Amino acid sequence: MMTSLFALRLAPHGIAVNEIRPGLIRTDMTADVRDSYARQITDGLTPIARWGESEDVGRAVATLASGAFPFTTGEAIHCRRRPAYRAAVRFETAVDWICSPRPSRRRFAVSSG
Repeated sequence: MMTSLFALRLAPHGIAVNEIRPGLIRTDMTADVRDSYARQITDGLTPIARWGESEDVGRAVATLASGAFPFTTGEAIHCRRRPAYRAAVRFETAVDWICSPRPSRRRFAVSSG
């Protein structure tokens, strides 16, 4: 919200405001919690099943700072896990299950009428 507000206020002056949202990044600060997240990461907490590296965040910062997106302002780049990704996977699985042609599952299909 704050990024959007700053972007709106500063855009007339030619200033773009964007944000980087890092998540589970392997740094000295996360060393104490790495073991507690290890299983969750391999079980799909992050779509690519690994800790993020500082270089991952650095690339996002460098891309924004390069001026490659002069029309982009008020946006967030997520360098982290995406809970929506996991929800989408669960939703697709549920849809596949509901739409399955097996007779025992047809009763759960959604009717259009």
